[in-house]
Amino acid sequence: MLALGLAGLLGAAVSTPPDAPLAALEFLAGHCWRAAPADGNSTDTHCFARLYPPHFLRDSHVVCAGGKRVYAGETTYWPTPDGKTVAWRYLSSAGLVMDGRLEPASDALRFSGTYVDADGTHEVRATWTPGKNSYRALTEARQPDGSWRPQSDAEFVRVDGAGACAAG
Repeated sequence: MLALGLAGLLGAAVSTPPDAPLAALEFLAGHCWRAAPADGNSTDTHCFARLYPPHFLRDSHVVCAGGKRVYAGETTYWPTPDGKTVAWRYLSSAGLVMDGRLEPASDALRFSGTYVDADGTHEVRATWTPGKNSYRALTEARQPDGSWRPQSDAEFVRVDGAGACAAG
């Protein structure tokens, strides 16, 4: 009886339509996007894939320098139960774990998140502004005085079919 009940619940979950907040990320799905950070010596590539559609989206991220991978991470996105925002969790090759929320706006994707390290809890925010086959990503970190300081500002362009550490 329990097995039948679980099968019914699972069947219902699979047939639910995509939530509106996750739909805001749809333009990213199935594509890779690359930026050359300001240092000029590296590339940052994000590849987005649907995970258990329509429930999750995965962003696999690789930073390369000199044609070699120097850092990697992965973010999983999913709609919150109220359907108003998207939750996310980022895991990195350096051991960083960051959790946050995404609130889609009419002109941008607005992320907020926190992580904890030996120095305490840190707050970050980012704004991704879509363009034609690109998006601009501005990331900021909250300072001890409460102000926000830019960490990165990069333009990601679509690079389907290219390897993570291939030339842009």
